[in-house]
Amino acid sequence: MGPAPSLDTPAVLLYRLDTAIMLALVFHSVTPDAERAQVLTARAAHLLAQLHAAVRPADTTGSSHERGKQR
Repeated sequence: MGPAPSLDTPAVLLYRLDTAIMLALVFHSVTPDAERAQVLTARAAHLLAQLHAAVRPADTTGSSHERGKQR
C-alpha cells in the first residue's frame, strides 16, 4: 500500500466541497436539521476558500474579471 493522498490537492478539495454542499442541501431541505445545515454550510464555505487558495495561491491582485474592470 502506498502513502495516503494529500487532502489539500485541488481535486480532493473539490470532492470534499461537493460532499459538504450535498449534505448541507439535504439538511436544509430534504431532512431539515438547522444545526447540521449550519455546520455543513460553514464547512462548504471553508472548503471553497481552501480550494480557491490551492488553485490560485499567488494571486493577490484579484480575479482576471476584477482586473478587467480596472482597465
